[in-house]
Formats: sequence, structure tokens, C-alpha cells
Amino acid sequence: MAVPDIAELRLGVEARADTVAEAQTQASEAMDEVVVALKDNGVAEK
Repeated sequence: MAVPDIAELRLGVEARADTVAEAQTQASEAMDEVVVALKDNGVAEK
């Protein structure tokens, strides 16, 4: 039996701040951290 080597992830983050721009920055930074954590654990970006 073949071992799966593909995974599809759909992730989201939520941020609240005083302004939309601040919330967008926070959300973007949080998602960047998620991507780094995945890569650090051997998950290749496609």
C-alpha cells in the first residue's frame, strides 16, 4: 500500500485591532509564522 505524500491545507487566521490595516498586518504576520512552522517541520510549499 502506498504511503500518502500529499496533503492539502486550508488555513485561516483572525486578527482584531483598532484599524483594518493593523489587523491585516497582524493576520499576515501570523500566517507567515504558520508557513515557517510547516516548512521547519518538513512540509514543502507547493
